[in-house]
Amino acid sequence: MNKHVITLLRPQQWLKNFFVFTPLFFDRHITDWHYAWPCIVAFLVFCLTASGIYCLNDIRDAEADSRHPVKRWRPVASGQVSKGAAYVMMAVA
Repeated sequence: MNKHVITLLRPQQWLKNFFVFTPLFFDRHITDWHYAWPCIVAFLVFCLTASGIYCLNDIRDAEADSRHPVKRWRPVASGQVSKGAAYVMMAVA
């Protein structure tokens, strides 16, 4: 997988989704699969949804981002990932 595609998905933002596991910790069910499974699914759904929204944002803001001193290096704004590929990534995510 292309490193620019990974950058587009912004996996560093997924860390905050680990908060879905805090109820398991405080209710002492962290090792109970019956309780953990829904949290795992929620974590994955949140991560994929966030990545899809980041793709949409980068597609919509590509023109403006290309003129910004920092945002111009984003994958879609810089042309490293095409808008078409970003739409595919958004649909998959």
